[in-house]
Amino acid sequence: MAMAQQSIVFQLWGTGAIDHLTFTFTQRTPMKQYLPLFAFALFATSLVTQTNIAWQNTYGGSSDDEIRGAAQTPDGGYILIGHTTSSGGQVTGYQGNEDLWVVKTDASGGLVWQRALGSGSSEYGYAVATTADGGYIIAATADDVGGDIANIIGGGDIWLVKLNASGNIVWENTYGGTSYDEPRAVVEVDGGFIVAGYTESDNEQVTGYQGSGDLWVFKVDANGTLLWQRAIGGTDTDEAHGMRRTSDNGVIIAGSTKSNNGDVGQNFGNTDAWLVKLNEAGTIQWQSVYGHTGDDLAMDVVQRADGGYTFAAASNSQGGQVSQNFGNYDYWLVRTNPNGTLIGQNSYGGSGDDIPYALQQTFDGGYALAGYTASDNGNITNNLGGLDFWVVKTIDTGVLVWQRTLGGSDDDIAYSLTATTDGGFLVAGLTNSDDQNVTNGRGGEDFWAVKLQDGSVGIPAVEAFATELLLFPDPMVDQATLVFDLVHAGKVSYRIADAAGRTVMTNDLGALPAGEQRMVLNAQSLVPGAYYLRLQQEDAVRALPFQVIR
Repeated sequence: MAMAQQSIVFQLWGTGAIDHLTFTFTQRTPMKQYLPLFAFALFATSLVTQTNIAWQNTYGGSSDDEIRGAAQTPDGGYILIGHTTSSGGQVTGYQGNEDLWVVKTDASGGLVWQRALGSGSSEYGYAVATTADGGYIIAATADDVGGDIANIIGGGDIWLVKLNASGNIVWENTYGGTSYDEPRAVVEVDGGFIVAGYTESDNEQVTGYQGSGDLWVFKVDANGTLLWQRAIGGTDTDEAHGMRRTSDNGVIIAGSTKSNNGDVGQNFGNTDAWLVKLNEAGTIQWQSVYGHTGDDLAMDVVQRADGGYTFAAASNSQGGQVSQNFGNYDYWLVRTNPNGTLIGQNSYGGSGDDIPYALQQTFDGGYALAGYTASDNGNITNNLGGLDFWVVKTIDTGVLVWQRTLGGSDDDIAYSLTATTDGGFLVAGLTNSDDQNVTNGRGGEDFWAVKLQDGSVGIPAVEAFATELLLFPDPMVDQATLVFDLVHAGKVSYRIADAAGRTVMTNDLGALPAGEQRMVLNAQSLVPGAYYLRLQQEDAVRALPFQVIR
């Protein structure tokens, strides 16, 4: 990946909504171009970063390896997915061209196991989620049979792979039509999984196609059988970039649209940021566009405890709903009410391109964003060279708390941000660097994961007192089982805070012995929404996000 000050050459994999950006694109394969994804932009005029790197690690071989998704696992480790073109180093079982590559680490980033999955053709991993049975669901693309792939519909399919906790395939299946289909997000729901992405197909499993590329969302049961699907959009290009489950068992999708007809109510000009709210049956409840006359793309979204939504977007607009632009693309953080009406927005960046890919609510009610920056001014205080990971922390109203660049002298792009149970973050993506923050470059692009602590969510890093902290099921309805393993005996308490940081429940558990503890957490008094549980023993704290649904 090469970069000049005002021009970036990308190898892109997704088609669609950003073909009017001021980037120069090259294609890996026909109809697969790369999307500028969501990057963290921390707006810091005179603020000093308070985060520390707990650990960082690279993974891969001597060729290109790229993380696109990550999640924390129940044992405190991490699952990392993307693709690999390496046939050596840490990669075993390589099958040819690009393989879906799955890496399981321990809590300190050490490699536990890895799987190269696919055929002799090209497979790219886009999203991963942990599942209630302790395994993983991965959304990828595939375009040929053989190896791990039993069936291809044609043109490039969405490929779902269900793994058990050890990384073995439980089932795999492909979805789409005879043109190109690509996933961007996957969530587990009651009895199955929902996938959101992009389609250029108008046949086979895709019905209701409206033209020029549509947002495509579908649900499968626990065994991968298709239950329903929706092609959503208008006669121009429309696509999904991120998705979260909502408190009413539906989903909220963050995407982009160029249309002003069909399912899309209006267009401000060029590409607009787009939210689409679906109920559990996949029916559109509402949709809304945001931005101005430039290009605006919503990349990730979260639901707040008050029922409203906050999304992160890449924006090069100035005017209309976008009150500030620092130059080229900025991180744009937008807050809406439960019906999608805009109630607040903030921009972060510099004079170069700053693109966010991931968004998380934090324990104190604020937000963290991650992506990349090409800037060395504005809110960016320490450009390390080329493109850098850029992590931004804000309060609930979007005011910048701190920002930090991570990487080395070459290009580093963060595609994933995971809030961790100890109150920190895992930031993951690709690196071409082998200096500064990056140690042990393995050749070409590497998987790169960075664990941040200290100040990430307002909880100090302290000596671990619980080797595990689990709450299941999550999401919960009326109650859940809380499990933690104490390193030593002592008084333990917990408090639960909503997404705005307000304490809504406290419980003093008294003096507990060392070892595993199990107890029932009653959530009947909690309204549906997102929460954090904060478990404390003396000065030591662990935090865990969870969700209540009805």
